[in-house]
Amino acid sequence: MSQNPIHNRLRRIEGQVKKLQQQIDENIPCDQVIPQFMAVRGAVSAALEHYIAVHIESCTAADTEKLQGLIKTLLK
Repeated sequence: MSQNPIHNRLRRIEGQVKKLQQQIDENIPCDQVIPQFMAVRGAVSAALEHYIAVHIESCTAADTEKLQGLIKTLLK
């Protein structure tokens, strides 16, 4: 079992998405489903921010064109 923080975050997100699918399959009322969607969105956003913070330097080291491309992608 990996102790990598990004893997741990992604496993939690996977569990949240499975719960969301289950709620939709069971026709759970929208006032319970929508907060689950919001939680998934927040978790994905937090995981992305963490990934960027940890990997941006190594990903774009000495390649300003690559860095500019990533910045463009992030600003979309």
